[in-house]
Amino acid sequence: MRRSKWLLVGGLLATLASVVPGATAEAQRRSRVQVEHFDRTTIRFDAMFGIGWYSDVGPGFRVEFPIVRNLVRGIQNELYISAGMELRWFYHPIHDGFGVYPIGVGQWDFHVGDRWVFFPELGMTGIFAPDRRRFWRPVLAPYFGGGFRYYFGSRTAIVVRTSWPVGFQVGITF
Repeated sequence: MRRSKWLLVGGLLATLASVVPGATAEAQRRSRVQVEHFDRTTIRFDAMFGIGWYSDVGPGFRVEFPIVRNLVRGIQNELYISAGMELRWFYHPIHDGFGVYPIGVGQWDFHVGDRWVFFPELGMTGIFAPDRRRFWRPVLAPYFGGGFRYYFGSRTAIVVRTSWPVGFQVGITF
């Protein structure tokens, strides 16, 4: 039973992977708005506010450096290295305080339509919580997530992402 479930999930993912690039390429061909010219010196900055999975809230930032354009031919896509930090207030009835998540990930942007960009992220994060006895000890953990950007200017966008272990974030890209 377990094996057939994984075969079904794998088959669905393979089907989705074969359909999405064609639909994305078609949407980009019909697009009237040209996305800003790719330049290796263009650096993006994200400022955001997040709500975490471990009763934590707070601001964060990212700096994103472009690496490769058009990694997959036929669709508009870019690969970025994204580094940043989330500053969080961890709340617990017994002990609360500030903690941090330093983050380093690879981000793969897929442009869809006139102003939308969807992206998966994969990398590493550190978790440094305020109370070492009851919460996390300092640990390096895998980071995986995804999100989207909606551009309302040439470089300015609303960014929304969700990930583990950091949580849900909403912010602005400039």
